[in-house]
Amino acid sequence: MKRNVFFFERQQKKIKEEEEQKQKLKEARVEYHASRVAAKNQHFNLFHNQHNIVGVDKAPKKEVVEPPKIPSVLDKESILQRQAEIDSEIEKEYTEMINLGQ
Repeated sequence: MKRNVFFFERQQKKIKEEEEQKQKLKEARVEYHASRVAAKNQHFNLFHNQHNIVGVDKAPKKEVVEPPKIPSVLDKESILQRQAEIDSEIEKEYTEMINLGQ
């Protein structure tokens, strides 16, 4: 009977030690994670301070400038004018070819 009690106490002691070790590991993980987050935030803040980067809400407001209006390439008058220029060039080349052939 004493033997069983001894083994039971020994087993309970092992379980207790394992739980303590798990708790220490859990605390170490939390500490490590907190330190990584703090380092990341510090790096982020240093970078933003060095490069004068501010959040959208703190950025100075800029006036909205409308882009200049580009005239439409497909204007009917410009198309007709270009067509007339092309026709006159073709006519000149054609008459030159006829004159050279004679």
